[in-house]
Amino acid sequence: MAPSLTRILDARGAQRVALSPDGGTLYYVSDLTGTMQLWRVSAAGGAPIRLSYECDRVGAYRVSSDGEWIAYGADEGGNERWSIWVMRADGASPRRLTGRPDRIHHVVEWSADGRQVLAFANIRDERFFDLYAFPADHGEPELLFRHDGTGFDAAALADGRIVVTTNRGRGDENHLTLVDRGRDPRRLTPEKPSALHANAQPYAGDGVLVLSDRDRDMAAIARVGLDGAFSYVLTPERVVDDLAAAQDRYAYALNVDGRSEVHRVDGNDRVVGGLPPGGLATDLIGNSLAIARDGTVAIAWARFDAPSAVYVARAGRDAELVVRPQMAGLAGEGMPEEELVSWRSFDGRTIPGFLLRPRGGGRGKRPTVVQVHGGPEGQARPLWNPLTVALVAAGFNVLQPNVRGSSGYGRAYMSLDDVRLRMDSVKDLDAAAAWLAESSIAPPERIGVIGG
Repeated sequence: MAPSLTRILDARGAQRVALSPDGGTLYYVSDLTGTMQLWRVSAAGGAPIRLSYECDRVGAYRVSSDGEWIAYGADEGGNERWSIWVMRADGASPRRLTGRPDRIHHVVEWSADGRQVLAFANIRDERFFDLYAFPADHGEPELLFRHDGTGFDAAALADGRIVVTTNRGRGDENHLTLVDRGRDPRRLTPEKPSALHANAQPYAGDGVLVLSDRDRDMAAIARVGLDGAFSYVLTPERVVDDLAAAQDRYAYALNVDGRSEVHRVDGNDRVVGGLPPGGLATDLIGNSLAIARDGTVAIAWARFDAPSAVYVARAGRDAELVVRPQMAGLAGEGMPEEELVSWRSFDGRTIPGFLLRPRGGGRGKRPTVVQVHGGPEGQARPLWNPLTVALVAAGFNVLQPNVRGSSGYGRAYMSLDDVRLRMDSVKDLDAAAAWLAESSIAPPERIGVIGG
């Protein structure tokens, strides 16, 4: 008998990871209680401790550089007008820093001295997000960087300066700006070419590491100096879609046809072993990858057949499962079993996707649902989706295609459905249906489509 939707919806996971500076404590967010709350556990494993209680859910959070405090975004009342709270790293002494419940505050970092919380907020104008410094011991916020647009990241340098990331016309085209109190902001990136400059991380004392596709099709890892100097430090043949750094070490993830391959660089570049097939558990807030000064890496890991879990890889070791998914009694039988597949579209282009079948159900023909990701510049990736799980458990196949226009394969592929070419991506779906029938995966009259 197929599991009930109630049990599928009650399965819980963990994501948005951080580590204490010494790598000994793991922080994460989990909906184990029904809403996203902040938890901590020893990086070696053990009983987790819930830290947040004052809000409907926790958003972004950051651990101070001395490991003593946590700043976090709190959604009070469910209206997504995030306030900022701080508490000790053990959950004690929580207090609200912000006094404008009609405004949105996005926590991005602590100042280098640990005395202020850096956050983008629309205090000046509801339309725009400026960078503010909120004193951790209360007091009026200081406006650090005024921006008539959207800012979404800030890297606090050891000398007190800040590298701010702002969006240009779209989210994957960004500027980096150096903010130095008492001086005019100075842009570090050129007007042309428009390019990705994201995930800025202080690195090795001078400048930042970023993800960038400047003059490239695939996003790679570059170093941007505080004088604007730009150079690539890693240019793999796959898209790099996450990055975390601590002093002179960093970790990154390659997007391999929708799955993730995690690497740690501490003089040598090594793949982190011990992870099952899957991908980073990435949501709009991010933080699926973290690294501590000793080289310990924390990874929020997603799969089709289980809610997201958290793995920890000590320096020189494979990853070990530290925070398990809560499966609500669901067994492996009937859960999604994935296969990476591809088919030829109308113009001969190969289109990739994930085919999900019920585990233990054999490989014969069965009704199939083509589940199209949103975006449009998104990507089907390993992810626990209750609707997908319910369909597979009920005996359906599910095909998740990455039609032209999907992210994760470079800018050229992502632009193949722009403007007048949009219907070409629909033709990719037609080709998918034909392939399903020709491959005896689904009866031709029992293929449906949802999503988009």
